[in-house]
Amino acid sequence: MPLTPIRDLKIQKREKDLVVATHGRSFWIMDDITPLHELMDGQVKANIHLFKPKHAYRTNGGDAVAEKGAVSAGKNPKNGVVVRYFLKNRTKNELKLQFLTMNNDTIITYSSQKDKKGEPLKISKDFYEDQKMVRPGSISANEGLNSFVWDLRYPDATAIEGTNIMWAGDGAGAKIVPGKYKVRLIEGANQIAEQPIEILKNPKWKTTDAEYAEAATFIKNVNNRVTDCHKGVNKIRKIRAQINGYIASIKDTLLVNKLNIQAKPILKSLDDIEGNLMQPKAKAPQDVLAYPIMLNDKMAGVGSNVASSETKPTKNSYVVYDDISKKIDVQLNSLKEIVEIKVPAFNKLVEEQKIPAIILEK
Repeated sequence: MPLTPIRDLKIQKREKDLVVATHGRSFWIMDDITPLHELMDGQVKANIHLFKPKHAYRTNGGDAVAEKGAVSAGKNPKNGVVVRYFLKNRTKNELKLQFLTMNNDTIITYSSQKDKKGEPLKISKDFYEDQKMVRPGSISANEGLNSFVWDLRYPDATAIEGTNIMWAGDGAGAKIVPGKYKVRLIEGANQIAEQPIEILKNPKWKTTDAEYAEAATFIKNVNNRVTDCHKGVNKIRKIRAQINGYIASIKDTLLVNKLNIQAKPILKSLDDIEGNLMQPKAKAPQDVLAYPIMLNDKMAGVGSNVASSETKPTKNSYVVYDDISKKIDVQLNSLKEIVEIKVPAFNKLVEEQKIPAIILEK
């Protein structure tokens, strides 16, 4: 704020925002002071405390900061549920925020030691890392007051291991239906606290709960199909790497030729399936201008299109979903045949050659 007299202070009762009037330097708002109420009531006594989150609105948009020197230098509130928790001391145990329905069905869980994929956070060996830095998709376990913004989404579609440029869609998780939920703070194996969460509808929209639910179900189904594509590609890349790596380790030219007779058709089929499930030629976003998007991106695009609107999916969305889904099944069935028939046949050929496990140069 600029150095200016404050003529009025007001707390907006519904939103728990502190509104400041300067009578000349416009209105200023400190968003969400709900934790102050718990502090004043003496509720924060334990070494670990989970504050009750303020209600949130299901809206689109972000909270980007205006560029320095811009006429409008304000900052929008965080888009999602702001969860605050206090730690008297930094904990070495895994800390988790678990978001659930009122029926105790887990929606998504965030950890201080794992990323959104559930994989352990790795410490870089190339440069010094700030130990208090919070990585995207994880939560903080630092001493003091911590905050985390839940974007109201279910888990994203499974990612491809390696390069995968997406253009039409991103496989982001479906947003939850407005209503009542809850969040748990867990340290190690112990549940520390649980607080209710209320997600309100955007008053500008007339969307019904049934329409929100239909859209969420549709996007979940889309992401399941994107996940099928990506798991298929991950499997293809593992098979390809193992075949190529194995053959490369053999020095006997005649034996290599014999294995290649069976391996090359398999590799060719794997390349064709991968090229239909995703666009392997795209190494940067601009590459999809030259190379067409494939099934995974087309399917993700349908989901992103539906997610861009606060309404239920259109009839054409279902038509396109069914069409792409059938094409995905064709490719995955071909991959299944390779995995169940051709790969075992190749393994049998390798066993018959009695190739030593360790091959050294003479």
